[in-house]
Amino acid sequence: MADTGLTAILTVWKRESLARQLQALAGQTRRPDAIWIYHCGTHLDVSAIVRSIDWADVNYFRAEHDLGYFGRFALATMASTALTTIIDDDMMPGRRWLEYALAKQAHHKAVISGQGCLLPVRSNDIRAGLYPALKGRAAKDTRVDFGCCSWLFRTELAHHMWSIPPLHLRNAEDMHFGAACARLGIATVVPQQTANETSADIEPDWTFDEHASFRNEARYALERNATLGYLRALGWRLRSDPANPKSKQPR
Repeated sequence: MADTGLTAILTVWKRESLARQLQALAGQTRRPDAIWIYHCGTHLDVSAIVRSIDWADVNYFRAEHDLGYFGRFALATMASTALTTIIDDDMMPGRRWLEYALAKQAHHKAVISGQGCLLPVRSNDIRAGLYPALKGRAAKDTRVDFGCCSWLFRTELAHHMWSIPPLHLRNAEDMHFGAACARLGIATVVPQQTANETSADIEPDWTFDEHASFRNEARYALERNATLGYLRALGWRLRSDPANPKSKQPR
């Protein structure tokens, strides 16, 4: 694994957002060194879009079988760069987001996420699968139990994710990754986002469109609640736990 560099992993499923996401990445003040496109299913044809990329090293991974949410984290274990960012297909980063997130990662030595969740204390109920404390335009750098929607992290952490066997592979990869990192003492931080150019997502309405996971998977909430209980039983401590010695927020 290299000591430098950044690989960006994008997901293709049903949203027709790839071209615009690539445009957003091309316009970053700090472009990724490599673009990996993770395409599951047969819903969209993005071959022409992929061929049009001429500003970064591109790898296109196509699987007619849906490898699910965990698949992109498995793919991240193969990245040769020091850092990896995984960006959901509903995220449209501001032009300085990657530069900003890299600086925050270096400062906090943490996983940097565009959004995240602080779970209720002593509870396995995450309100029908919706995040009870979604941190989008955070007013200050905020440590969360797990990140969601986009992550920027040391690539080696993708390997440690599998040190905990997943309860299932259907969803809750965000929760699982947060718990695996916490086991290593690595925090997840949602940075302050008070300006468009340093925001992880400048078009937040995409998150709640007709393709949103929580709208389309009947067992979504049940499976996520089961995963939360599973990870808690393995010793995952939430930031709201009274006995959590790491409950302080970053400066």
